[in-house]
Amino acid sequence: MFIAFLALAISLNLVWPAQADHYTCHWRPGNESPKKYGYKHYCNAEQNIVDPVKSTLQWSCTSKYNRTVSPANWNMVGHLALEFATPCGEGGWFLDTYGICPGDYFAMCLKPAQDCYYLHDEDDCQWPDLYNVNELPKTLDIWYWSDEI
Repeated sequence: MFIAFLALAISLNLVWPAQADHYTCHWRPGNESPKKYGYKHYCNAEQNIVDPVKSTLQWSCTSKYNRTVSPANWNMVGHLALEFATPCGEGGWFLDTYGICPGDYFAMCLKPAQDCYYLHDEDDCQWPDLYNVNELPKTLDIWYWSDEI
């Protein structure tokens, strides 16, 4: 019995850390533009089709390191879910060429500097509402905040 319990505990320890935290976006410091809170504008990410068969989309823009990044996607992590991808977690879109994250907090807005949710550098989150493809914005407004920049 003890051996079975020990085997189960070890297997859970091996699997559990591999699962990233994923939650619904909820943090809003207020209703003002991210600029009002000291954020700098990063880009206006444009909607692109990833897979027409699976009906998946992503929003992409050129980073300040002159490479294409995708800060958001739709219908990939959940059915009809708009996800704000991790800026600085593993494979994050805001990492510099050395894998260092020069940002601390980020904002994604559905309209230019309006209807925004915020997150920490290693988080990702799903927009609270689900969207049909015809309800999605063509661009997303992306902002960042850092003590260092």
